[in-house]
Amino acid sequence: MGAHLHLLCNHGPLWLELVVLLLLLVDRRELPWRLVLSLIGFSCLLLIFSYLSGGQACEKVAGLPISAEALDRHQQWAIGSVLFGLALNAWAWRTRTSGDSAFVLAGLVALSLLQLGLTCYWGGCIRHTELGPELPSACGSGNCRQP
Repeated sequence: MGAHLHLLCNHGPLWLELVVLLLLLVDRRELPWRLVLSLIGFSCLLLIFSYLSGGQACEKVAGLPISAEALDRHQQWAIGSVLFGLALNAWAWRTRTSGDSAFVLAGLVALSLLQLGLTCYWGGCIRHTELGPELPSACGSGNCRQP
């Protein structure tokens, strides 16, 4: 069950931060700061939950023919994503409601999206046979290349 929760929750931060970036770029004068801060906070909570449930997902795929490199890189990028997410959350709450900080926050969210994207990329290279044995491994077919 932990593996399923990990797979369900780990895409949330990526999509939430994409919505935050769009909100920040659309109109900074009438920016709904409470919504932006809430989305960043919820994204951070999902990041933490995804990271903590990653151990159960790792146990689920232990012994399966998966790419050890993809698993290691996914774990490394996940740690960076959580740390960057916590820093982003703290900075956003500290500088909230400042119109000038919206531009900087948009840049930080874009960097966070890059970090999350690489975490998701390497996670996608892990064969998820717990969802179905017929699912092919992206790395096994040569589709995943080192960015």
